[in-house]
Formats: sequence, C-alpha cells, structure tokens
Amino acid sequence: MTIAAALDFEEELLTFEEFAALPLTHPAELVAGHIVDMSRNNPLHARLVARFSAALSPIVRNAKLGEIFAGDVSVITKRDPDTGRGADLAFVSNERLAEQPDDAAALVVAPEIIVEVISPSNVWDDVMTKMTEYFAIGVLQVWIVTPTTRTVHVYESLTAMHGYSPETAPMVESPAILPGLTLDLREIFG
Repeated sequence: MTIAAALDFEEELLTFEEFAALPLTHPAELVAGHIVDMSRNNPLHARLVARFSAALSPIVRNAKLGEIFAGDVSVITKRDPDTGRGADLAFVSNERLAEQPDDAAALVVAPEIIVEVISPSNVWDDVMTKMTEYFAIGVLQVWIVTPTTRTVHVYESLTAMHGYSPETAPMVESPAILPGLTLDLREIFG
C-alpha cells in the first residue's frame, strides 16, 4: 500500500459536539479530535469528589457566587482540533456563567477552579498536560487531590503551588476566588 493510500484511511477528527452526540457506554475524553478511553472511577475517588462537592457547594450557593459542577463535567480546552476534558469538579462564577450557552454540550467558559482527584491509572505527564490546557483557557486554580498521600496541591500556575494535608496544613482557603472558604482536610479525608 502506498503512503497516499494509507493516508486515505486516517481516522476523521471529531468536533466536541460530534463526540458528545455519540452513544458511548464508557468514560472517555476527546483529545485533539480523537476519543481517548478513561478508566472508571473507584469508590475512594468517587467519595472524595462527593466530599469536595459537599464542602464547596454550600459556600458557593449561600453566597450566590456561581455553580459547582461535578462528575467529569466536560470542559472545552482547545478547538480545531477539539479537546474536551472531563473535570472531576469545577467552580464557575456567575460572571463567567453569563457567557455559557444554555444548550452547550460542555463548559465553553473556563471555570475559576478545577479539582482533579488522582486515580491509580493517572500518569503525571497526562495530569500536567491537562493542567497546562486548563491554565491556557483561563482557569485560576487547579487542585490536585492525591488520595494515597492524603494531600491537596493548589496550583495557581504550573510553577506556583501550595501543598496541604490533614497532618501538616489542614485548612485550604481561597479567599480571592471563594470568599469564606475554609476547607478542613481532616473532614474531607476523614
């Protein structure tokens, strides 16, 4: 077979809207127009996402700051070819939500905060790639939660990070983004 003939059989790149319309039966993301399978979340991962959501939601709701999205909400990080990442948890302010189309298949606005709970199948290079994409679209903080070490690393850029753990620095605060937030990791990791 010639190279030209082989190129005719290249996989067609999908837009995010085409990807979102597929009847997928397994977790996946769209990366540069290609479907990338993801592993299912284990119970510890799901429990931590639920606990972070439960801790953040009342603060956001009571102060009417915006919305919390949980459960691998899709966030568009690139177009042409499209990339849509599944964030474990995202906070989007009212200001940014005003720019979010109601009928969009994903968040097309950048959340202020994204929380990613690391799974055993995660590769650090992939986590860094996602963080790079998140910061490129205007995310202000990425929280990396590592269940095995019971730590939360709050990144404000790829080089500016604060580390927290129940034993050494248990209180996570983000007054510039979520006024009134005092998140006790001793309760989260419990």
